[in-house]
Amino acid sequence: IVPGLEGEPAELTAVVSAFTGPQEVYALTPLLTDADQQPVTSVERMAELMVPVLHEISPPGSYSVAGYSFGALIALEIGHQVREAGHPVDALFLIDALYDERYWPRRLWLEAMTRRTGRHLSRIAHMHPSRAVAELRKRAEGLMQRVNRRGADDDDPLMAGTDGTPMSNRARTAMAAYRPRFYDGPLTLVAASADRHFGCDTADLWS
Repeated sequence: IVPGLEGEPAELTAVVSAFTGPQEVYALTPLLTDADQQPVTSVERMAELMVPVLHEISPPGSYSVAGYSFGALIALEIGHQVREAGHPVDALFLIDALYDERYWPRRLWLEAMTRRTGRHLSRIAHMHPSRAVAELRKRAEGLMQRVNRRGADDDDPLMAGTDGTPMSNRARTAMAAYRPRFYDGPLTLVAASADRHFGCDTADLWS
């Protein structure tokens, strides 16, 4: 199992403690630098460095791979790389997984932006006028940034992390550049029923 944005295995304790059966469970944490001290800046490279670890844990064969939040993107890429090397992946679980919104299908993106804007306007309507004007300007600028980055395929400084931990900053940068590929294998999405992404149906998104 690959943990989320902070790369912190401890956040998986509750999930692992709920497992039943004889299987062993390992947490795979992304590296900030590789053996040559080169920064690890992409989801693909993070996964590439984890695949040999799978082979060390168990001889090449069937694996069950999972990832939580940002870690789900790495797990998906691990699934691709293991299968492309000719080895089976018994199961792939994406837990509360979300990829960058500029790669969402247009319909889902428009629906989410409409809901997001509506909720902000509803909240602003109850503010003092002076504060409401400042908040409206801030949200308008944010909306324009989201619209502009929707069609951008180059580096995305807007999403590059600078105010978190080294791992979370690296994860945000990697996530902004990662566009999921079709996975031709068994895959299970575990998603919260609560509306956490402005009404975007996560299952619809991943389908």
